Amino acid sequence: MEIALLIILGVVVVAMLYGIAIYNGLVALKHAVDNAWSNIDVLLKQRHDELPKLIETCRQYMRHAQETLARVTEARSAVASARKAGDVTALGTAEGALRAGLG
Repeated sequence: MEIALLIILGVVVVAMLYGIAIYNGLVALKHAVDNAWSNIDVLLKQRHDELPKLIETCRQYMRHAQETLARVTEARSAVASARKAGDVTALGTAEGALRAGLG
């Protein structure tokens, strides 16, 4: 009878140790998942914080691009007018303005 009791007790102890090991593994996995979600949250917050800066940079670039386009358009018109008029001095000045607008 004692041997049967020791065997049963051994099986119960092994089962408990196995259960504890599984539980510890599940807890470790839960912590890993929580950590991964925290990292995702941090990255999303950083991305959200960068959006206003990106929008402002794009607005500034658009202003600059519009100004450049206006200068180039005016310079092209001046070049076309100088060509039609046949004025070499005005053509040289207009070409210089066009180069400056493109540069």
